[in-house]
Amino acid sequence: MGNDNSTLNNALSPFTNASRARSTSTTDMRRNRGSRSVETERRRVDSDPHGMLEALALENSDDGIDDPPPRLSLDHRQTRPRRNPSIDLDAKPRKSLDGDRGTAKPALKKTSSLQTPPSQAPVNVKTSRYSHIEQRVGVAVIGLEHRMISLLALLLSEHGGLIEVLALCDESSEAIQSAREELWQYGSSLEVSKDYSDFRKVLQIPGIEWVLIGSKSVDHRDQCIESLKLRKNVFCTSPVGITVKACEEIRRASLNSTNIFISELTLRNSLFFHKISDVISTGKLGKLVSIEASHLMSPSQGSYAMGTWHRFNSQAGPFILDRCTDDIDAINYIVGSLPTRVAAFGGLCSFIPENKPTNPKDQQLYNSDKLDADVFAEKDIDDNVVVILEYRDNVRVSYHANANSAIPTRKLLICGVKGALEADFITGQITFQSIHHGASPIVSYIHGKGTYGAEIATMSELASIMEKGTSDRHASLSDAFSAAIVCLAINRARNDKSIINLEPYWKSNGLGGFHKDTPTTKEETNQRQSPK
Repeated sequence: MGNDNSTLNNALSPFTNASRARSTSTTDMRRNRGSRSVETERRRVDSDPHGMLEALALENSDDGIDDPPPRLSLDHRQTRPRRNPSIDLDAKPRKSLDGDRGTAKPALKKTSSLQTPPSQAPVNVKTSRYSHIEQRVGVAVIGLEHRMISLLALLLSEHGGLIEVLALCDESSEAIQSAREELWQYGSSLEVSKDYSDFRKVLQIPGIEWVLIGSKSVDHRDQCIESLKLRKNVFCTSPVGITVKACEEIRRASLNSTNIFISELTLRNSLFFHKISDVISTGKLGKLVSIEASHLMSPSQGSYAMGTWHRFNSQAGPFILDRCTDDIDAINYIVGSLPTRVAAFGGLCSFIPENKPTNPKDQQLYNSDKLDADVFAEKDIDDNVVVILEYRDNVRVSYHANANSAIPTRKLLICGVKGALEADFITGQITFQSIHHGASPIVSYIHGKGTYGAEIATMSELASIMEKGTSDRHASLSDAFSAAIVCLAINRARNDKSIINLEPYWKSNGLGGFHKDTPTTKEETNQRQSPK
């Protein structure tokens, strides 16, 4: 057991197991964190009797992000070197839960002009790492929803020396104005950009290599397809499309293009999720048997979808697609195959007029400056769903999402024939228990900034692709397509009150194996190059 457990411990590094945390003495803790009053120490011991959180704080200082897994290339249709043709693009990509897409950075206080407020200094954009770049990557941003502004701010702050924003595009001039006021501090990357309301005009601008699409989900289809036709590389927020037809058309356009298409499925990029994957890869769980997953949102988290354009199916697609695509993508990643059957139940139960709080303090739980409507007003999306899925390799999965939970929860319980793993994204705790007699549980902690560190990692992956054409773990076209199709099948099962067979979807799109986008036969190549 000792030698076997060393592999698991390496997978959990830099986590600290329970026995190690319990053996940490109070004296050692004080030496690392400096002097602390007796009363403060007593309160710490009461709340953390085994010293696990203290050990986490000592080993995971700063942002909790350590060295990523070994670098892997995306498949050949997702990667194309921009400046380094010697990079290997044929390496097999990593297999592919949803950051709170409604959660964006708080907007800066609006000013009367777009000039730098005199009381503040611009952010020190990190440009030194790209001092070797002779010409910045030309970027256009289409759709300035809150999510895109949040991601763009991270990209500019960490990788501003790599890119030059040539255009900001949104059908709303107020959205462009708000974006400029929020992003003024990254002026060196935005100083030459111009404003547009028509994305087609943006795509005609010389020098644009990448298009970042963060518009309403219903607009993704036209914007993605047109960008690919004009040989632009595309980064698109999730979901990729709101109907099966739209998803298939975007995928077809990408497969017929030599340019890169990647999707924002951020949760897979969090270090926490990759530690889960690393533990599974040790084989200590054995063959996977069943998974229980949950995403229970707080009222403030859930209210974003209920008080904005996300509340309408015609704009955002169904609730399971709009709010939970990252979760489904993560489950696909863990299982390593595609679901073959799905059943679901759901409805709109919480965010309805009769449940509107009368107490002003309770009403504050649902308020946000990002809302444009009463969260209890008219809408046609669900606010809760329960799903059962069966995968090709007979792994069974249950999934529960709720947009109004008094106890916010985001967990995974993964059961194998040799052991089980429980992961709590909110507390940062991973617990592994072997099924062998006398085995002790291994408990570990890790945290990251933002949505479990996922947004920062996602933008770093995007920058890597822009510069080198390679990425560790970004979501490929097939990842985004598969997750969206599963979500849409879930919604159909919920509406029809039936079990949906997914195999026809996979076979009609050439996904005979897991995420198989690379043609393997001449007939398959010809079929994919011919429009359906």
